[in-house]
Amino acid sequence: MAFFAVTPSTTHAQAVPDGRTATTVTGSGAISNVHTQTISQGHGINSFSSFNVGVGASVNIHAPTGTAGTVNIVNGPASQIQGAVRGMQNGAVGGAMYFANPNGVVIGPSGSMSAGSVSVSTPTQGFVDGFFDGNGQVRAGHVRQTIDGTSPQSGASVDVHGRVEGYTGVRIRAGGNVNIWGEVTSGSRSSAAQGHISLKAGGSVNVNQGGRVNARAGADGGTVSMRAGADINVYAGSVVLAEGEGHGGGGTIDVFAKGAARLKSDAVISAAALGSGDGGFIEFSATDLVQVAGELKAYSAGGGAGGTIYIDPNIVEIVASQNTNGADLHIEALERITVGEDVIISTRQVADGANHETAVSTGDSGDIHLEAPNIDILDGAALYAHVQGAQWYDQGTFEGGTIFLDAHRIDSNEGIAIDDAQNAVPVGSVSITIVNAKLLAGNIDIKAEILKDNVIRADDSVNTYADSVADWLPVGSDKLIELAEGLGEDTQQLVEDLGLEQLPQFLSATSSIVISGSKLIGQGSIDVQSIATTEVDLAPENKTVSLAVAATNTVARTIVQDSVLYTWGINPASGSINTEGTISVGSTAREVQNLVATSNVVDAESENPPVNVAIALSARRARAETIIDGFPTQDIRAGIAPPDPDGFSPHRYPVLWGRNGVSVTAEKVEDITLRADAVTNADTKGAAIALSLSDSEARVVIGAQIADYSSDIEVRAQHRVENFTSIASVTGGSLAAPTEDDDDSEAIEEEDREALGGALQAVASTVADKVSDDGDGAGDESTAGSRFGVAFNLSLHDYDTRTMIGPEDFTYIDPVTDEVRSLGTAALRAYVGYQGLGNTFTGYMEDTPGIRVEAINDFGSPVVRSVVSLGSSTPGDDEPGGLTGLSGDSLQDAGERVYTGAFNIAWWDADARVEFGPNEGFFSREPIYTIADVTIEARNSFDEHLPREELGTLWDDYVEAAKGDGADGASAIERWGAGDGLFLADGDEERVMFDARAEGMGSELGAGLSATILSLDLNADR
Repeated sequence: MAFFAVTPSTTHAQAVPDGRTATTVTGSGAISNVHTQTISQGHGINSFSSFNVGVGASVNIHAPTGTAGTVNIVNGPASQIQGAVRGMQNGAVGGAMYFANPNGVVIGPSGSMSAGSVSVSTPTQGFVDGFFDGNGQVRAGHVRQTIDGTSPQSGASVDVHGRVEGYTGVRIRAGGNVNIWGEVTSGSRSSAAQGHISLKAGGSVNVNQGGRVNARAGADGGTVSMRAGADINVYAGSVVLAEGEGHGGGGTIDVFAKGAARLKSDAVISAAALGSGDGGFIEFSATDLVQVAGELKAYSAGGGAGGTIYIDPNIVEIVASQNTNGADLHIEALERITVGEDVIISTRQVADGANHETAVSTGDSGDIHLEAPNIDILDGAALYAHVQGAQWYDQGTFEGGTIFLDAHRIDSNEGIAIDDAQNAVPVGSVSITIVNAKLLAGNIDIKAEILKDNVIRADDSVNTYADSVADWLPVGSDKLIELAEGLGEDTQQLVEDLGLEQLPQFLSATSSIVISGSKLIGQGSIDVQSIATTEVDLAPENKTVSLAVAATNTVARTIVQDSVLYTWGINPASGSINTEGTISVGSTAREVQNLVATSNVVDAESENPPVNVAIALSARRARAETIIDGFPTQDIRAGIAPPDPDGFSPHRYPVLWGRNGVSVTAEKVEDITLRADAVTNADTKGAAIALSLSDSEARVVIGAQIADYSSDIEVRAQHRVENFTSIASVTGGSLAAPTEDDDDSEAIEEEDREALGGALQAVASTVADKVSDDGDGAGDESTAGSRFGVAFNLSLHDYDTRTMIGPEDFTYIDPVTDEVRSLGTAALRAYVGYQGLGNTFTGYMEDTPGIRVEAINDFGSPVVRSVVSLGSSTPGDDEPGGLTGLSGDSLQDAGERVYTGAFNIAWWDADARVEFGPNEGFFSREPIYTIADVTIEARNSFDEHLPREELGTLWDDYVEAAKGDGADGASAIERWGAGDGLFLADGDEERVMFDARAEGMGSELGAGLSATILSLDLNADR
């Protein structure tokens, strides 16, 4: 706060030129006139050693003839303006007046500054000292910076207790604070080319009690801009206005603080149209915090379109009720939005003083859009954007607005501040919490969505990780053996054992929606969706040990408890049917991974390391859960009446009450591609390992009553595999591994499984051996010059998919109280028209979808393959082959051996289950009440594939091509035991591909082993 005093020395003007400009001060008594003959950049220039004006005194600063105004530099103490300072042009108040003092300016209660436009600033002392060059000439660049408002500012402040008026504009800049106790005004009713006010401080801008900032441009509202390096405070009893009158529209008010922006109680910021014009635009934002307790107005009072109110800081706290009177309200925050207890936000147009929940609408309602990663609607708060006719079910002739609660962090959304803020962080969450609140609107859209990806993380992190691990194989032989031996263990434990958070790519995404004790009424539709996605794309280029390793944790959860979600899709008075009127509540967890590890495929003989290893490892946890819960069953049994949210009693009425369909879903979706490719030659062993570990759950739990008037209710939990491809391949020579080869076979016997375990241990130990001390890559002499290749593919997947209607023993943690909670009474009630509720309208809707209760595992067309192909193009007597680089004659004497192994282990446990518990509700003791169709389904399904005979033909053709015309004694292992893949059905039935292939040729010995273990534990119960 600035303090000033009136002393005898300041009762008259003290405008003292410092001699650097041709400035004269004349006059007598209380009036002084300032003239100058120094001109630069089209403005007269004055330089003062001090400038003060006492009470009752006036100083007229005249612009030279033909100039736009004056630039006035004070190189002295802070200026005390207790009287009037006027910028004059052609004998009248006008022109531009720029007043700059590095030590600050104080305009007292009786002081004023007026001109055509007024600019007050506090430039640095260095800037003032450099205003003139060494020859005493004015520097044109300094003049231009003063005019443009770009000069550097000192730490001094500008205090306005009196009045600053610029007919076309006012600009106040200070490196310290800008404090307004008085009035800053620009514009008039007579001209539209006016009305611009800019308040800018390096510190804070404070509009204090009694302060008034008013911009107008003829009948329209003008423009107000407020900027602060610290905070902006609009205190109680102050106003910031850009209002339109008559046919004029509201103006624009733009407020932004790098610290906090606070609108205190009984303060007003208004860009409203007070007549028939359209409402204006208000942005009230800050980098850190916005607190709104006063009024933000952008409405039209006389039937024009409502304007927009936009708020965009890190944190927004709405602590007092807001009525936009038809204007849209858009609040955006980088971190959190909180609507405080008992706060009402309304965009409705109703009569003055009317109840915003129940009053008849007088115009269209605006939209309410809250956008932040975390949104909290607290106890007793209400958001109103609906319209109301004479009756509660009558929407009248006006349009309701939309309430959109939009919590998001989307890494792929470049350039959007909310999403960019956390883009580099691998772990993220979003949430929406609505507790004991009311939301009424035309449509209600509640969405919490997060997508975490690894785009900002370079593949160098993976290569660095690979280069830092000893023994050439980061997932060592002991870990591979543990995985193989622990196939019967819980997948989740295996995932935890790997220490995924320490791997080079770990992402976690969690989205959560909680609606508790609340009432949501949509005159159109209600959509509540929690969506979490993790997305990894890795293709490292490490030449020797190539790792594509990723782990993700993906959780989407929606809980609706003790609440009412209701749509007005049908008007009982007329029987008309709204084509909307739907309710959709769901959770979706989505995993996307594309991992490609390539080891020396481009140039196998460039460095000749002893082992080429390619590893693609994907480990995933996922949860999609939707819970709809009413009141605890034990309370109903005991006769305890649950709370009644304004006439809607959930023990008598449904928690979800739709008019044109109700959908409750939980869905887990995956799109996974793993590829590990390695090569081998005479000096290099090759190993390719693909590991997929998945533990996922999709669950819908109903502990409440759900009803729909169109007999359309869907309750579904689902796992959906859009793509699962896991391929491990080792190749040598010019004949690449096949890419389109499907074949299956019967299950492997136990003794063969034991043999596979031994082979796996040998493989793991081999590929984990260190480089020999001499580094020549020769290894053991017994295998020198031999080809060795192994491909290992392990997929351990656990899918738990459940739809539960009133399960008796189910409990969960109440997200509001953190206490263990049991479910309420569950029932699904599907009506045809208004049948069954005692209404007079009993219309019939044909072809109703009915009630569907489903638990589905849809695996699509999974591909799990291990391929070792050491085939060669055909060598001639003198032509070298692609594998060995030797001719046919040389090959006979090479003494080479080829060792191959391809192993598949697929352990998939899929449980699809529909459960119904006991029902003891008041309305009906049956869990399903309808005259429409009912479908209850639990299903595990795979897509169709080529018949067995066709696949066998493809394989035989490949084997013949692979064998070529090798030398005498060479051999190619075609097929062994259960190495041909497994059928899901006998004969020529359709099936999926779980396939292992091992084949090769050597001049002395060719030995190959391939095996597939497939365990599909598919349970479907209802």
